[in-house]
Amino acid sequence: MMKRRRLVFLGAIGAAVVLFLAVLVLAPVILRQQLESRLTQMTGRAASIADIDLNIFTGRMGIARLRLAQKGSNAPAIEFERLELRVAVNSLLGNNIRIREIILTAPTLHVTRLTISRFDFSDLLDLVPPPDPKAPPSTKTIAIERVVLTRGTVVVRDESVTPAADFRIEGLEVDGAGISTRPNDRPGRLSVSMKVNGTALSLVADTVEAPKGAVTARLKLDDFDVAQTVAYAPPTVPAKPIAGRVTVDLGVVTSRTPDGKPKVVLNGDVRLVNLLVRQRDAPADFLRLARLSVGLKDMAPLEGAMTWNGKRKGGRPLPAGVHRLVAAAVDEAGNVGKAPRPIFVTIRYIELARTTIPTSSMKRGAVTAHGKPISKSFCEYVG
Repeated sequence: MMKRRRLVFLGAIGAAVVLFLAVLVLAPVILRQQLESRLTQMTGRAASIADIDLNIFTGRMGIARLRLAQKGSNAPAIEFERLELRVAVNSLLGNNIRIREIILTAPTLHVTRLTISRFDFSDLLDLVPPPDPKAPPSTKTIAIERVVLTRGTVVVRDESVTPAADFRIEGLEVDGAGISTRPNDRPGRLSVSMKVNGTALSLVADTVEAPKGAVTARLKLDDFDVAQTVAYAPPTVPAKPIAGRVTVDLGVVTSRTPDGKPKVVLNGDVRLVNLLVRQRDAPADFLRLARLSVGLKDMAPLEGAMTWNGKRKGGRPLPAGVHRLVAAAVDEAGNVGKAPRPIFVTIRYIELARTTIPTSSMKRGAVTAHGKPISKSFCEYVG
Protein backbone atom coordinates (compact mmCIF):
# COMPACT_ATOMS: atom_id res chain seq x y z
CA MET A 1 0.00 0.00 0.00
CA MET A 2 2.85 2.37 0.94
CA LYS A 3 4.67 1.56 -2.27
CA ARG A 4 1.56 2.35 -4.30
CA ARG A 5 1.10 5.70 -2.58
CA ARG A 6 4.74 6.52 -3.16
CA LEU A 7 4.39 5.75 -6.85
CA VAL A 8 1.28 7.93 -7.08
CA PHE A 9 3.08 10.76 -5.28
CA LEU A 10 6.13 10.52 -7.54
CA GLY A 11 3.86 10.37 -10.57
CA ALA A 12 2.05 13.53 -9.45
CA ILE A 13 5.36 15.31 -8.96
CA GLY A 14 6.55 14.17 -12.37
CA ALA A 15 3.32 15.34 -14.00
CA ALA A 16 3.63 18.73 -12.27
CA VAL A 17 7.22 19.09 -13.47
CA VAL A 18 6.23 18.19 -17.02
CA LEU A 19 3.33 20.64 -16.89
CA PHE A 20 5.58 23.35 -15.50
CA LEU A 21 8.16 22.79 -18.23
CA ALA A 22 5.42 22.80 -20.86
CA VAL A 23 4.19 26.16 -19.54
CA LEU A 24 7.71 27.57 -19.69
CA VAL A 25 8.09 26.39 -23.28
CA LEU A 26 4.65 27.46 -24.46
CA ALA A 27 4.39 30.73 -22.50
CA PRO A 28 6.52 32.77 -24.97
CA VAL A 29 4.48 31.43 -27.90
CA ILE A 30 1.19 32.26 -26.20
CA LEU A 31 2.53 35.66 -25.11
CA ARG A 32 3.64 36.47 -28.66
CA GLN A 33 0.24 35.60 -30.12
CA GLN A 34 -1.59 37.58 -27.44
CA LEU A 35 0.68 40.61 -27.85
CA GLU A 36 0.25 40.63 -31.63
CA SER A 37 -3.52 40.36 -31.25
CA ARG A 38 -3.73 43.09 -28.61
CA LEU A 39 -1.53 45.49 -30.58
CA THR A 40 -3.62 45.03 -33.72
CA GLN A 41 -6.89 45.41 -31.80
CA MET A 42 -5.84 48.48 -29.82
CA THR A 43 -4.11 50.43 -32.59
CA GLY A 44 -6.08 49.35 -35.66
CA ARG A 45 -2.74 48.65 -37.34
CA ALA A 46 -1.16 45.42 -38.51
CA ALA A 47 1.39 44.11 -36.01
CA SER A 48 3.81 41.21 -36.13
CA ILE A 49 6.44 39.74 -33.78
CA ALA A 50 8.91 37.07 -34.86
CA ASP A 51 9.77 35.69 -31.44
CA ILE A 52 9.63 36.31 -27.68
CA ASP A 53 12.06 34.95 -25.10
CA LEU A 54 11.01 34.93 -21.45
CA ASN A 55 12.80 33.88 -18.28
CA ILE A 56 10.77 34.55 -15.16
CA PHE A 57 13.63 33.52 -12.85
CA THR A 58 16.12 36.12 -14.13
CA GLY A 59 13.51 38.73 -15.09
CA ARG A 60 14.72 38.80 -18.68
CA MET A 61 12.49 39.22 -21.75
CA GLY A 62 13.49 39.56 -25.37
CA ILE A 63 11.33 40.57 -28.34
CA ALA A 64 12.65 39.89 -31.84
CA ARG A 65 11.65 41.72 -35.03
CA LEU A 66 8.56 43.65 -33.97
CA ARG A 67 6.79 45.55 -36.74
CA LEU A 68 3.83 47.95 -36.48
CA ALA A 69 2.33 49.20 -39.74
CA GLN A 70 0.99 52.61 -40.68
CA LYS A 71 -2.70 53.32 -40.23
CA GLY A 72 -4.59 51.89 -43.21
CA SER A 73 -1.40 50.74 -44.91
CA ASN A 74 1.16 47.93 -44.80
CA ALA A 75 4.04 50.44 -44.84
CA PRO A 76 6.09 50.25 -41.63
CA ALA A 77 5.63 52.81 -38.86
CA ILE A 78 7.76 51.23 -36.13
CA GLU A 79 10.09 48.27 -36.37
CA PHE A 80 13.14 47.00 -34.57
CA GLU A 81 15.51 44.07 -34.74
CA ARG A 82 15.50 43.20 -31.04
CA LEU A 83 14.51 44.53 -27.62
CA GLU A 84 16.14 43.11 -24.49
CA LEU A 85 14.69 43.93 -21.07
CA ARG A 86 15.98 42.71 -17.72
CA VAL A 87 14.26 43.60 -14.44
CA ALA A 88 15.22 42.94 -10.83
CA VAL A 89 12.38 40.55 -10.00
CA ASN A 90 12.34 41.30 -6.27
CA SER A 91 11.92 45.04 -6.97
CA LEU A 92 8.51 44.40 -8.55
CA LEU A 93 7.15 43.87 -5.03
CA GLY A 94 8.30 47.30 -3.80
CA ASN A 95 7.85 50.95 -4.75
CA ASN A 96 11.18 51.33 -6.57
CA ILE A 97 11.27 49.22 -9.72
CA ARG A 98 14.84 48.53 -10.82
CA ILE A 99 15.42 47.91 -14.50
CA ARG A 100 18.79 46.27 -14.86
CA GLU A 101 19.12 46.72 -18.59
CA ILE A 102 17.28 47.93 -21.68
CA ILE A 103 18.90 47.26 -25.05
CA LEU A 104 17.11 48.25 -28.26
CA THR A 105 18.81 47.19 -31.47
CA ALA A 106 18.25 48.69 -34.94
CA PRO A 107 14.94 50.51 -34.39
CA THR A 108 13.43 52.37 -37.34
CA LEU A 109 10.70 54.98 -36.93
CA HIS A 110 8.77 56.52 -39.84
CA VAL A 111 7.05 59.81 -38.95
CA THR A 112 4.96 62.21 -41.03
CA ARG A 113 3.81 65.58 -39.78
CA LEU A 114 0.46 66.22 -41.46
CA THR A 115 -0.42 69.64 -40.00
CA ILE A 116 1.02 71.99 -37.39
CA SER A 117 -0.37 69.86 -34.55
CA ARG A 118 -1.25 66.53 -36.19
CA PHE A 119 1.04 63.60 -36.96
CA ASP A 120 0.50 60.20 -38.53
CA PHE A 121 0.92 58.67 -35.06
CA SER A 122 -1.56 61.01 -33.34
CA ASP A 123 -4.08 58.15 -33.21
CA LEU A 124 -1.63 56.25 -30.99
CA LEU A 125 -1.31 59.22 -28.65
CA ASP A 126 -5.10 59.40 -28.42
CA LEU A 127 -5.03 55.91 -26.86
CA VAL A 128 -3.22 57.28 -23.80
CA PRO A 129 -5.85 58.26 -21.20
CA PRO A 130 -5.53 61.74 -19.68
CA PRO A 131 -4.26 61.89 -16.09
CA ASP A 132 -6.86 61.84 -13.36
CA PRO A 133 -6.60 65.15 -11.47
CA LYS A 134 -8.21 63.52 -8.42
CA ALA A 135 -5.77 60.64 -8.26
CA PRO A 136 -3.11 60.89 -5.53
CA PRO A 137 0.52 61.25 -6.68
CA SER A 138 2.15 57.92 -7.38
CA THR A 139 4.80 56.72 -4.96
CA LYS A 140 6.32 54.38 -7.54
CA THR A 141 9.81 55.21 -8.80
CA ILE A 142 11.93 53.68 -11.53
CA ALA A 143 15.70 53.25 -11.62
CA ILE A 144 17.36 52.28 -14.90
CA GLU A 145 20.82 50.90 -14.39
CA ARG A 146 21.71 50.77 -18.08
CA VAL A 147 19.96 51.81 -21.30
CA VAL A 148 21.39 51.32 -24.79
CA LEU A 149 19.98 52.07 -28.22
CA THR A 150 22.12 51.21 -31.21
CA ARG A 151 21.86 51.60 -35.01
CA GLY A 152 18.68 53.65 -34.82
CA THR A 153 17.02 55.35 -37.79
CA VAL A 154 14.26 57.97 -37.91
CA VAL A 155 12.70 58.99 -41.24
CA VAL A 156 10.72 62.25 -40.99
CA ARG A 157 8.56 64.02 -43.55
CA ASP A 158 7.00 67.37 -42.69
CA GLU A 159 3.98 68.11 -44.91
CA SER A 160 2.87 71.08 -42.79
CA VAL A 161 5.34 73.36 -44.62
CA THR A 162 5.71 74.26 -48.30
CA PRO A 163 7.63 72.72 -49.88
CA ALA A 164 7.50 69.58 -47.73
CA ALA A 165 10.69 68.96 -45.75
CA ASP A 166 12.44 65.61 -45.38
CA PHE A 167 14.86 64.68 -42.60
CA ARG A 168 16.66 61.42 -42.06
CA ILE A 169 18.36 60.55 -38.78
CA GLU A 170 20.86 57.72 -39.07
CA GLY A 171 23.39 56.13 -36.76
CA LEU A 172 21.30 56.97 -33.69
CA GLU A 173 23.17 55.80 -30.60
CA VAL A 174 22.05 56.19 -26.97
CA ASP A 175 24.06 55.10 -23.94
CA GLY A 176 22.88 55.86 -20.41
CA ALA A 177 23.42 54.62 -16.87
CA GLY A 178 22.08 55.31 -13.40
CA ILE A 179 18.97 57.21 -14.47
CA SER A 180 16.42 57.27 -11.67
CA THR A 181 13.19 59.03 -10.76
CA ARG A 182 13.77 58.45 -7.05
CA PRO A 183 14.80 61.59 -5.14
CA ASN A 184 18.30 61.72 -3.67
CA ASP A 185 19.66 58.96 -5.92
CA ARG A 186 23.06 59.62 -7.44
CA PRO A 187 22.94 61.51 -10.79
CA GLY A 188 23.05 59.39 -13.91
CA ARG A 189 24.64 60.00 -17.28
CA LEU A 190 23.39 59.94 -20.85
CA SER A 191 24.94 60.34 -24.29
CA VAL A 192 23.11 60.64 -27.60
CA SER A 193 24.69 60.85 -31.05
CA MET A 194 23.30 60.74 -34.57
CA LYS A 195 23.58 62.15 -38.07
CA VAL A 196 20.79 64.42 -39.28
CA ASN A 197 20.80 64.46 -43.08
CA GLY A 198 24.49 63.62 -42.87
CA THR A 199 25.35 66.22 -40.20
CA ALA A 200 26.78 65.03 -36.89
CA LEU A 201 24.72 65.93 -33.81
CA SER A 202 25.59 64.88 -30.26
CA LEU A 203 24.45 65.51 -26.71
CA VAL A 204 26.61 64.29 -23.83
CA ALA A 205 25.10 64.72 -20.36
CA ASP A 206 27.56 64.13 -17.53
CA THR A 207 24.84 64.50 -14.89
CA VAL A 208 21.14 63.68 -15.16
CA GLU A 209 18.85 64.17 -12.17
CA ALA A 210 15.35 63.31 -13.38
CA PRO A 211 13.41 64.28 -10.19
CA LYS A 212 14.89 67.80 -10.32
CA GLY A 213 14.79 68.15 -14.10
CA ALA A 214 18.50 68.94 -13.80
CA VAL A 215 20.87 68.13 -16.67
CA THR A 216 24.41 69.31 -17.36
CA ALA A 217 25.32 68.54 -20.96
CA ARG A 218 27.29 69.53 -24.05
CA LEU A 219 25.43 69.97 -27.36
CA LYS A 220 27.34 69.86 -30.63
CA LEU A 221 26.11 70.29 -34.21
CA ASP A 222 28.79 70.14 -36.88
CA ASP A 223 28.40 72.02 -40.17
CA PHE A 224 24.62 71.82 -40.67
CA ASP A 225 23.22 73.13 -43.97
CA VAL A 226 20.82 75.98 -43.12
CA ALA A 227 19.16 75.63 -46.53
CA GLN A 228 17.31 72.65 -45.08
CA THR A 229 15.37 75.04 -42.83
CA VAL A 230 14.18 77.43 -45.57
CA ALA A 231 10.70 75.91 -45.57
CA TYR A 232 10.27 76.99 -41.93
CA ALA A 233 10.83 80.71 -42.59
CA PRO A 234 7.56 82.61 -41.86
CA PRO A 235 5.89 83.96 -45.01
CA THR A 236 5.97 87.49 -43.57
CA VAL A 237 9.77 87.56 -43.45
CA PRO A 238 11.03 89.61 -46.43
CA ALA A 239 14.25 87.60 -46.80
CA LYS A 240 15.39 84.07 -46.04
CA PRO A 241 18.70 82.17 -45.95
CA ILE A 242 19.20 79.84 -48.89
CA ALA A 243 22.75 78.67 -48.16
CA GLY A 244 25.21 78.51 -45.31
CA ARG A 245 26.58 76.14 -42.73
CA VAL A 246 26.07 76.40 -38.97
CA THR A 247 28.20 74.85 -36.22
CA VAL A 248 27.02 74.78 -32.62
CA ASP A 249 29.05 74.01 -29.50
CA LEU A 250 27.00 74.79 -26.40
CA GLY A 251 27.00 73.91 -22.75
CA VAL A 252 23.43 73.24 -21.63
CA VAL A 253 22.27 73.37 -18.02
CA THR A 254 18.64 72.69 -17.16
CA SER A 255 16.87 73.02 -13.84
CA ARG A 256 13.57 74.06 -12.30
CA THR A 257 12.77 77.39 -10.72
CA PRO A 258 11.29 77.48 -7.19
CA ASP A 259 7.80 77.67 -8.71
CA GLY A 260 8.44 74.55 -10.81
CA LYS A 261 9.01 76.17 -14.21
CA PRO A 262 11.77 74.76 -16.43
CA LYS A 263 14.94 76.79 -16.85
CA VAL A 264 17.60 76.42 -19.52
CA VAL A 265 20.97 78.20 -19.55
CA LEU A 266 23.26 78.15 -22.61
CA ASN A 267 26.98 78.91 -22.83
CA GLY A 268 29.17 78.46 -25.88
CA ASP A 269 29.54 79.38 -29.53
CA VAL A 270 27.37 79.42 -32.64
CA ARG A 271 29.21 79.91 -35.94
CA LEU A 272 27.87 80.57 -39.43
CA VAL A 273 29.95 80.37 -42.61
CA ASN A 274 29.13 81.24 -46.21
CA LEU A 275 25.66 82.53 -45.36
CA LEU A 276 23.63 83.59 -48.39
CA VAL A 277 20.34 85.48 -47.99
CA ARG A 278 17.85 86.43 -50.69
CA GLN A 279 14.76 88.57 -50.63
CA ARG A 280 11.55 86.82 -51.52
CA ASP A 281 10.83 86.75 -55.26
CA ALA A 282 14.25 88.26 -55.99
CA PRO A 283 16.77 86.14 -57.94
CA ALA A 284 19.87 88.18 -57.04
CA ASP A 285 21.90 87.55 -53.91
CA PHE A 286 20.97 90.01 -51.19
CA LEU A 287 23.45 89.33 -48.39
CA ARG A 288 26.61 87.27 -48.11
CA LEU A 289 28.47 86.64 -44.86
CA ALA A 290 31.72 84.73 -45.06
CA ARG A 291 31.81 84.17 -41.31
CA LEU A 292 29.66 85.11 -38.33
CA SER A 293 30.44 83.93 -34.82
CA VAL A 294 28.23 84.48 -31.77
CA GLY A 295 29.36 83.70 -28.25
CA LEU A 296 26.64 82.99 -25.70
CA LYS A 297 27.13 83.55 -21.99
CA ASP A 298 24.43 82.54 -19.50
CA MET A 299 21.70 82.87 -22.12
CA ALA A 300 18.29 81.82 -20.79
CA PRO A 301 16.16 81.31 -23.94
CA LEU A 302 12.99 80.45 -22.03
CA GLU A 303 13.23 83.75 -20.19
CA GLY A 304 14.34 85.88 -23.16
CA ALA A 305 17.45 87.05 -21.28
CA MET A 306 21.15 87.08 -22.10
CA THR A 307 24.01 87.80 -19.71
CA TRP A 308 27.23 88.75 -21.46
CA ASN A 309 30.51 88.72 -19.56
CA GLY A 310 32.50 89.61 -22.65
CA LYS A 311 34.12 92.82 -23.86
CA ARG A 312 33.13 95.87 -25.84
CA LYS A 313 34.66 96.45 -29.25
CA GLY A 314 38.13 97.77 -28.56
CA GLY A 315 38.75 95.50 -25.58
CA ARG A 316 36.99 97.41 -22.83
CA PRO A 317 35.45 94.93 -20.40
CA LEU A 318 31.79 94.73 -19.47
CA PRO A 319 30.68 93.97 -15.92
CA ALA A 320 28.66 90.79 -15.39
CA GLY A 321 24.93 91.39 -15.75
CA VAL A 322 22.15 91.75 -18.28
CA HIS A 323 22.89 94.45 -20.85
CA ARG A 324 21.20 96.06 -23.77
CA LEU A 325 22.35 94.34 -26.92
CA VAL A 326 23.64 96.24 -29.95
CA ALA A 327 24.20 93.98 -32.97
CA ALA A 328 26.17 94.44 -36.16
CA ALA A 329 26.72 92.21 -39.18
CA VAL A 330 29.83 92.65 -41.33
CA ASP A 331 30.89 90.79 -44.47
CA GLU A 332 34.42 89.65 -43.69
CA ALA A 333 35.03 87.82 -46.98
CA GLY A 334 36.94 90.77 -48.43
CA ASN A 335 36.36 92.34 -51.85
CA VAL A 336 38.76 92.43 -54.77
CA GLY A 337 37.88 95.99 -55.73
CA LYS A 338 37.66 99.11 -53.61
CA ALA A 339 35.47 98.58 -50.54
CA PRO A 340 32.18 100.49 -50.67
CA ARG A 341 31.31 103.17 -48.19
CA PRO A 342 29.52 101.51 -45.24
CA ILE A 343 25.86 102.28 -44.69
CA PHE A 344 25.10 102.73 -40.99
CA VAL A 345 21.75 101.41 -39.86
CA THR A 346 19.51 101.39 -36.81
CA ILE A 347 18.46 98.06 -35.28
CA ARG A 348 14.85 98.52 -34.19
CA TYR A 349 14.57 95.38 -32.05
CA ILE A 350 16.00 91.93 -31.42
CA GLU A 351 13.46 89.26 -30.57
CA LEU A 352 14.33 86.25 -28.42
CA ALA A 353 11.50 83.77 -27.77
CA ARG A 354 8.53 85.90 -26.68
CA THR A 355 10.58 88.83 -25.35
CA THR A 356 11.54 91.98 -27.25
CA ILE A 357 14.76 93.74 -26.23
CA PRO A 358 14.97 97.43 -27.28
CA THR A 359 18.38 98.54 -28.57
CA SER A 360 20.10 101.83 -29.20
CA SER A 361 21.27 103.17 -32.55
CA MET A 362 24.36 101.43 -33.90
CA LYS A 363 27.44 103.58 -33.30
CA ARG A 364 29.93 101.24 -34.90
CA GLY A 365 29.23 98.68 -37.54
CA ALA A 366 28.01 98.35 -41.05
CA VAL A 367 26.22 95.85 -43.24
CA THR A 368 27.39 95.12 -46.76
CA ALA A 369 26.09 92.53 -49.19
CA HIS A 370 28.14 90.92 -51.93
CA GLY A 371 30.36 93.96 -52.20
CA LYS A 372 27.46 96.44 -52.24
CA PRO A 373 25.78 98.34 -49.41
CA ILE A 374 22.42 97.06 -48.19
CA SER A 375 19.45 99.39 -48.49
CA LYS A 376 18.88 101.26 -45.27
CA SER A 377 15.12 100.79 -45.29
CA PHE A 378 15.35 96.99 -45.34
CA CYS A 379 17.78 96.89 -42.43
CA GLU A 380 15.51 99.09 -40.40
CA TYR A 381 12.57 96.79 -41.16
CA VAL A 382 14.12 93.47 -40.25
CA GLY A 383 16.02 94.64 -37.18
